[in-house]
Amino acid sequence: MDRITSRQNRVVKSTRLLRTRKGRLKEEKVLLEGVRLVSDALLAGNLQFYWALGTETFWTDSEYEQLSGQLQERCPCYVVSDDLLKDIADTQHPQGIVSVVGAFDHDLTCCLDANPLILVADQVADPGNAGTLVRTAAAAAASGVIFTRGSVDLFNPKCLRASMGAVFRVPVCQEVFPEQLVGFLRKNGVRLYGAAGQADLDYTQADFSNGMALAVGSEAFGLSPALEEAIEERLAIPMANGVESLNVGVAAGVLLYEAHRQRYCKA
Repeated sequence: MDRITSRQNRVVKSTRLLRTRKGRLKEEKVLLEGVRLVSDALLAGNLQFYWALGTETFWTDSEYEQLSGQLQERCPCYVVSDDLLKDIADTQHPQGIVSVVGAFDHDLTCCLDANPLILVADQVADPGNAGTLVRTAAAAAASGVIFTRGSVDLFNPKCLRASMGAVFRVPVCQEVFPEQLVGFLRKNGVRLYGAAGQADLDYTQADFSNGMALAVGSEAFGLSPALEEAIEERLAIPMANGVESLNVGVAAGVLLYEAHRQRYCKA
């Protein structure tokens, strides 16, 4: 296995570029950090692996022997020092391995199935919230997650880590214009529900059993006008007096799990 020692090495410089959105767009590649993300990416089976960089400890540790072998079968692998890996990675304490894969954004049609449950994240800017939304959607058996234009880049390293690998287990789309999304939903007969602070329908009274999309927006701005106008049902989550709103990830979790209960937990 080749060893890289210089920060000026072509592979190192190309990898560091992927810490920024501009670099990811230019290279059409994504940086994955840590054992969990790299392992989940390998399990996905359909991603192109370009290269992997790991410390001596990672490549020789028996605990990671299987992962190490899988990486070496899929792409060129390099040994780097702990200090060089820290310089490459986005985290302060990387787990000893990073890998570069091809971008894996999906088409809107990938979010459709026989009875779709689609989560729409409208202008969600916080990477932790975005990753949590993907993770929760995957856990609730949603058919896809759509991020509208103005949301955080799904390939942001913090977003990927917050998703805990769920980004490889549920179709995700990003940079979708709200008007485009509304047309897509109408064309395919998918009803649009929205979480709203002022709504007449308690979420427990809503019918989540048939094909639907559930829109949640940023806590600061709510839903964009195009989505707000297209909503068929506005859902309220009861809260104690004096509480104005829930975190977007919590709100989505409450609603998605009510959908999951209605669809899969009937007595």
